[in-house]
Amino acid sequence: MPDATTTIETVTVVRPLKVISLICEILALLTLLLSLSTCAWLKCEGYFKTGIFQECTYVYPRYHILPNGAPAPGQCHTSRIVEKAYFQITAALLILAAALILACICMTGAGLGTINYGQRYLYYRIAMYLSLIGLIAQQIAMVVFPLCFYFELEMWFGTTWELDWSYGIGWGSSICTFFACALLIADKEREEVYYKEKTVYTNSQMVV
Repeated sequence: MPDATTTIETVTVVRPLKVISLICEILALLTLLLSLSTCAWLKCEGYFKTGIFQECTYVYPRYHILPNGAPAPGQCHTSRIVEKAYFQITAALLILAAALILACICMTGAGLGTINYGQRYLYYRIAMYLSLIGLIAQQIAMVVFPLCFYFELEMWFGTTWELDWSYGIGWGSSICTFFACALLIADKEREEVYYKEKTVYTNSQMVV
């Protein structure tokens, strides 16, 4: 009777939800950077707009009365709200969120790339907490900015102020962060390593 040798193969499984979470994290970072780098958070009746770091006047303003200290038509300069406490809070929170999301991307990518199960689980846990803290920072910033601006409208000329597309992009980034965090939390299945046993006979026949 032929001798038999039993071997066990270790199979590491990469779950698709982790990959989707990584994609959401990358989208969140890109959209957040886009929102921060543009000056279209708030606009006033077709002639003036302001963002986190800059404010601009349209080339041909519909109205001749511009806010005090506004840039010349077609020009931009540093936003005057740079010295406001709520600006500093908003900017700090969004920059913090961007740094946390970047770290989250690194942790998720490291988790997907490693073959060590213990390290993989640790990376995913760290990424989950980073994305959660980043999400909270984004949510606070997106609420604080327009709310505080509303309470000082009398300091700005213009009859109608509206939230512009950069602010919407910021919320889009927050939504992507939320989905990334939710996927990391929901897919907590620890059994990502499976074992396959097979018996090899000396006559070269294999029975699985």
